[in-house]
Amino acid sequence: MKIVIINLHPQDQLGGSELQCDMIANRLTQIGHQVDYLAVSGKQHLYETSYKVTSIDIRNPIRLYKILKTIKPDIVYWRHSKDSLLNSSIVAKLAGCKFVYSMSSLNDSKFWNFNGFIYFTKPGWYKRNWLYYLLHDYFYINIVHSAFNYLAIPFIVDGVIGMNSDYLENVLNKRKIHIHDSVTTETKDFYWPKPYVVWVANLKNIKNPEKFFDLAEELKEIPVDFLMVGKIQNKYYNYFLNDDESVPNFHYLGEKSPIEVNGIIKNSLLLAHTCDIEGFPNNFIQAWHQGKPTISLYFDPEGIIERERIGFFSKTFPMFVQQTKFLLENEIERTLMGQRAQSIARKYFDTNENIRKLEDFLSKIVKNG
Repeated sequence: MKIVIINLHPQDQLGGSELQCDMIANRLTQIGHQVDYLAVSGKQHLYETSYKVTSIDIRNPIRLYKILKTIKPDIVYWRHSKDSLLNSSIVAKLAGCKFVYSMSSLNDSKFWNFNGFIYFTKPGWYKRNWLYYLLHDYFYINIVHSAFNYLAIPFIVDGVIGMNSDYLENVLNKRKIHIHDSVTTETKDFYWPKPYVVWVANLKNIKNPEKFFDLAEELKEIPVDFLMVGKIQNKYYNYFLNDDESVPNFHYLGEKSPIEVNGIIKNSLLLAHTCDIEGFPNNFIQAWHQGKPTISLYFDPEGIIERERIGFFSKTFPMFVQQTKFLLENEIERTLMGQRAQSIARKYFDTNENIRKLEDFLSKIVKNG
């Protein structure tokens, strides 16, 4: 098949969906498919990849149409949220391509995005510019823009893929499939002089990194360090760049590559997670492959953490502190949870199996119309 993948590219922005698309592109290329990656707002002069990458402005439908007519793909795999989804799916249809929409988050599955008034409860730019937030983000992005693009799902796209099965239930498309994400299990050696808990994500509001800092502060009497890994995407969190002598067990390590992250997780005691509800976080999958339990403050994707007993879903910060402390002080329980987690990772998050499912789904859509 000739397949076009559309998303941001990890060499421009390192994130979960970008890493997934890069892995998918590499694997599909390896098994004989022609893959072209259209990098949304691509910044690189040259992308070091096994597949061809072209920068694209998805808000320019004429440019997208010309590229698709030149490549003549059998199918487009779209994983760039709902932003410009309706226009782009129509363009793909006019260019004679099948079109599959892959969802990476809860908002990807909703008619409109609704974030409530989360920005008013946190420091930052929005708190000082509430009128802009209300008119632009709340009214336009959350309601008008999101609902407009959602129309592509029932009326235009040929199939929908969900990484989290919970989000597929109410999606209005007759062709939909649940395919978990996969991650590389390759590791790079990492040494730290003390036992440690690790937190991994890009630093922005929805990831709540301050909660991990608070966790470190609450447990600073325990001889364990708390290591934070990720790129600062909200300048508010620049204060993590400076050591806080009052919390000497907290250390910010900055952005790391996936194999570096795997090495850090491999030598950790456990992974702590403080992010809001999202899709299916790659850092969970990375931790489980490395045999580490996960403690999550706000989110348990598909209920898997509680159901399979591979960590804890805390729900409240006091319980988050209590359960972290429990696992740090109970090596046997921590080890058993880690062993179960590794079994779950091998069962549900195998790269070869998930790529096979994706290839089969795309092939059926191309063949059956």
